[in-house]
Amino acid sequence: DKLYDMFGERDFKRLFPVLRTDNGPEFTAPTDIETYNGGAIRTRVFYCDPYQSNQKAACENNHRLIRMILPKGASMNHLTQGDVNLMMSHINSYARKVLGGQTPAEVFLRQHSKIKGLLEKLGLRTITTKDITKSKSLRPRTSHAMCGIIKWCYVYAIPLFMIYATISVAFDGAAADRTLYFKEVKIMAITGVMRAALMQLRVLDLETSVDFYTKVVGLFEVDRTSDDRVLLKGYNEFDHHSLVLRGAESAGMDFIGFKVASDAYLDYLTEKTKEYGLPVEEISANTDQPGIGRRVSVSLPTGHRIDFFASSDESEPKPGTLNPEIWSIDPRGIGAATFDHALLFGPGAAGTVWYLMKICGFAEVGNGLMADGNRLVTMLSCGNRMYDIAILEYEQPGKLHSVAYRLNSWSDIGHAADILTMNEVTIDAGPMRQGITGGQAVYFFDPSGNRFEICTGGYSFYPDMPVRVWDSERIGKGIFYYTKKFNDTFFNVVS
Repeated sequence: DKLYDMFGERDFKRLFPVLRTDNGPEFTAPTDIETYNGGAIRTRVFYCDPYQSNQKAACENNHRLIRMILPKGASMNHLTQGDVNLMMSHINSYARKVLGGQTPAEVFLRQHSKIKGLLEKLGLRTITTKDITKSKSLRPRTSHAMCGIIKWCYVYAIPLFMIYATISVAFDGAAADRTLYFKEVKIMAITGVMRAALMQLRVLDLETSVDFYTKVVGLFEVDRTSDDRVLLKGYNEFDHHSLVLRGAESAGMDFIGFKVASDAYLDYLTEKTKEYGLPVEEISANTDQPGIGRRVSVSLPTGHRIDFFASSDESEPKPGTLNPEIWSIDPRGIGAATFDHALLFGPGAAGTVWYLMKICGFAEVGNGLMADGNRLVTMLSCGNRMYDIAILEYEQPGKLHSVAYRLNSWSDIGHAADILTMNEVTIDAGPMRQGITGGQAVYFFDPSGNRFEICTGGYSFYPDMPVRVWDSERIGKGIFYYTKKFNDTFFNVVS
């Protein structure tokens, strides 16, 4: 009743649509729990089968966490409500593997973002990562227990406030039969690797390239580093920058960067990558990439370098957030809006695909097959994009086929082709549609010979979707949907 009075009918029903519990005597009056003063139904109570605590595993795991702080048999007489609130604040502020490195509090607040002051109403607060094991209020009661809780809850625990996306309930309406049957499903939220977000390109003439990428492609210069690299971004991006140009003797890419959900997930990914056996380098924040947080750099079997980072400063131009206009600054040139994806060539493609899927949580969206049945290309997504990265087997390591930025519409692709033609830019393919992605694009070369793609449209991806496959007899149509055949340069020219 206290919770119902605190939150009101609407928010209480949002937070507690179903309660599942054991068969303890404290829960023998379900009608009193389900109704307010014997009136309208406000929630439903269901009981687990006897001795089947696994049917409410989330609660049981948190009971184990509590017992690490308060061992079984320990007196609770001395505890105040503030002590309990502090304990649960710590438990719910530590990142969990099952949440992709996020904390239970973060997930809970995002799922119920419409309820203002939620944690405060429950008497809880978030604890920073660095303070979780340093609380003086917990130490007198926990001794060594808090040390053990950190490792355990990160690896195993399901959070106290987890509300499953789907539960199946069998209920015949009789008060005597309230057994709950439920199944856990994937939560439709991006909790690990979120998106492709950054690339550093090698260019032959830096100023010529800067002129091309700002005036023709339409990116904006953000900053220059002391070692003469130029940081660029699209007009619709929040992150500090998404493309770095570095003068070099040969064209190509230095690395591709992916943004992850949290620093805790970055730690988890580092540990798992080391266990997997790939070379890992940890890079401090704001070193060679100003405005970008600490990074974990991994050497892939294909000879490419992939960096993961959790945080980035914002820089101008950037989208508005309060009553925002369509853009905060007039797009120029082609008007590249946001970094989208890349296609990489190299040996050991299967090993790279396996790492990205099994360790990093990418999902296969589509692939194209060769005549012998082997993969020509594998397309992977870590979010809802048609793909974030595609990998193709190639004898030379570390090669870049193309890097892509997104536009808003098919008409924008036509406009981009006009801009390219007016500036005497070499167009490799398009304007075109791809069968394998469903998207539209135009491919062209920058002054150094790096292939650049401007794209729009394409399939949205969700984890329950099957893989789209184009066989060897139709793969030409899969890439070049209208002409149905490859041109001479598309798979033969890389940088």
